[in-house]
Amino acid sequence: MQHLCLTAKLPRYEIAAEFSDVIRAIDTGATIHISEGINCNAQWMLKADFILCNVNIRFRDLEELFAHAVSSLGGVALLRAN
Repeated sequence: MQHLCLTAKLPRYEIAAEFSDVIRAIDTGATIHISEGINCNAQWMLKADFILCNVNIRFRDLEELFAHAVSSLGGVALLRAN
């Protein structure tokens, strides 16, 4: 089991909400927080805490998938593993 935290700056709340549905499809146990990005020059911040238990995806693949998806939505991914 590996704990992983992925954070992204996104331009609109609707984008963050729809992206959280994608995250839930990958890991149903993920904790997702969407907040206003007041202190970071972003409209909205999305933080997803994954617990990759019984999930058949490698960390590197998930990281690349997340970064590509966020950039295609007009956001910036901030990736880190815990």
